[in-house]
Amino acid sequence: FPFQRHKQWLAKPVGVGINDAHGLISRLDQGPSLCEMMSFCRLRSFPFHASPPESSDIAQFQLGTTKSFLSDLNVDPRGYEYYLRETSNTIEKQAQKTRRMIRDLGPLRFEFDCRDPRMLERLIELKCDQYTRTHTYRILGVPWIQQLLRNMHADTHAPARGVLNVLFAGEMPVALHFGILEGDLLHYWFPVFDPAAGFGSPGTQLFLEVAREARERGIVAVDM
Repeated sequence: FPFQRHKQWLAKPVGVGINDAHGLISRLDQGPSLCEMMSFCRLRSFPFHASPPESSDIAQFQLGTTKSFLSDLNVDPRGYEYYLRETSNTIEKQAQKTRRMIRDLGPLRFEFDCRDPRMLERLIELKCDQYTRTHTYRILGVPWIQQLLRNMHADTHAPARGVLNVLFAGEMPVALHFGILEGDLLHYWFPVFDPAAGFGSPGTQLFLEVAREARERGIVAVDM
């Protein structure tokens, strides 16, 4: 039951703000419930963002439900991009935008697992700028969170490791994403694009490149 104690009776999830699901990590239908763990730890309050539906003991505190956003890369034998073209107008328009991006900025190059630490710093810089423009808390401006991403990027042998996807147009990194690769699942975490290339929707093109190569690497789904 990972938590940080605030004051005497208040607990907050570990890493709150950079993860979406909180609560008890346990086998289903085994061990104590979340409420029992709170009582054992002498806690009265545990504000969390979301919890899996198996956590039936906290249903009485539920404010609402939402479906998980999971991209099944095997939904179409031709490739996930074909599925998106048939279900999304955005993808239909992307080819034209990508051609313009190539014409104005240069040929595209994609790195699924970019090892250049400078590209990670560029992602952090662009993401902080995005937070400032949208009046959102600059969560990647927090030093320990920045260092967490750097550590995850440097450790290539962890069971759940950081992976940096980068889309270049010419020499310019127009869109970047830092996520977590865990077995055959990719967790989409921090995507960002350079506003100077915004006319070409590089973030959409980046996701198409990620989905295409992820499937080739045996990844079955992208958890959004």
